[in-house]
Amino acid sequence: MSGKFGHANGRGNHGSHGPGSAGSGADGDPLSPWIPWAVAALAAGAALTQSLRLIWLRGRPARELAARRRRGARGERDARSLLRRAGYRIVAEQPEGAIELLLDGERTPLPLRADFLVQRGGARFVADAKTGKSADVRHAATRRQLLEYALAYDCEGALLVDPEGARVVELRLLRQPARRGRLPGLLWFLLGVGTTLVAFMAK
Repeated sequence: MSGKFGHANGRGNHGSHGPGSAGSGADGDPLSPWIPWAVAALAAGAALTQSLRLIWLRGRPARELAARRRRGARGERDARSLLRRAGYRIVAEQPEGAIELLLDGERTPLPLRADFLVQRGGARFVADAKTGKSADVRHAATRRQLLEYALAYDCEGALLVDPEGARVVELRLLRQPARRGRLPGLLWFLLGVGTTLVAFMAK
C-alpha cells in the first residue's frame, strides 16, 4: 500500500512540475525591448518641436517688420503713380522738415519726414501714404500726423494717399476767425453805473 501511494505521489509531483516548468521557459513580450527606445524617440521629438517653435517665435518680430517695410515700399511706389494720375506734380520725396515747439519756455525743434511734397494749380501739399486701417482720416493718429505735416511744411493742406483703395484725400485746415473777447461781467456793471450817473447829472 505504501509503495502504491509513494509511486502515485511521485507521479503526482512529477506531473505538477510539468506545466510550471513549461510556463517559466516561455518567451516574454517581443515589444518590451523597444519600449525604452520609443519613449526616448518621443521625448527627442517633443524637444525638437519645442526648439523649432521657439526659433519661429523669436524670428516673428523680424519677419513682421520686414513685411511692413515691403508693404510700405510697395505702397509708396503705388502712391507715386496715384498722385501723378490725380494731377499732382511731385516736388520732393522723403523731404525733411521740423516743427518747433516751446517746451517749458525752451524752443525745441522736432524733426519730421513726410513721404512727398507735391504741387497742383499753384498750391503746395504735403502727402503721406497710408495702408490698412491707417488710411482713414477718422483714424486719430493719421489725422494728427497730417495736420502736423501741413503746419510744419507750411502747405495749403495735406494729402492722404491710399494705394490700396486707389484714392487721394485732400485735407485743409479751416482757419476759424478769431473770436471777439467777451467783456467780463464787472466791466459791464461799471459801464452801466457810469451811464446811469451821466444821465442823472445831465438832468
